[in-house]
Amino acid sequence: MNQSVLFPDQCDWQEALGIITFPAQCQGALIECFVAKSTLEHHLNTSLDTQAELNEAFEQLRFDLEDIAEQKILDDDFDLQGRIEIAELN
Repeated sequence: MNQSVLFPDQCDWQEALGIITFPAQCQGALIECFVAKSTLEHHLNTSLDTQAELNEAFEQLRFDLEDIAEQKILDDDFDLQGRIEIAELN
C-alpha cells in the first residue's frame, strides 16, 4: 500500500443519499470517498436492509474499497465535488 494515502478506521452511512462515506488523507488533504449501497449489494449479491448489515458489508470489503479509492486518488479521478466514488468492485 502506498503510505502517501491514509485511511482512518471510520465510515458513515448517509441514508438520505444511499451511500457510505469514508475519509482518505493524501498529502495533508482530507478527501471524501463513497460507495453506494446498491454497489455493495450488487457485489455481495444480497440485500442490505439495516445499518448494521451495511457496516458489516463495508468492513468485509474495506481493503478492496481502500485499494480502489487509493488508485483513483493517485490517478486524480475525482468527481465534480472533489470526491472519490467507488462505482464498481473488481
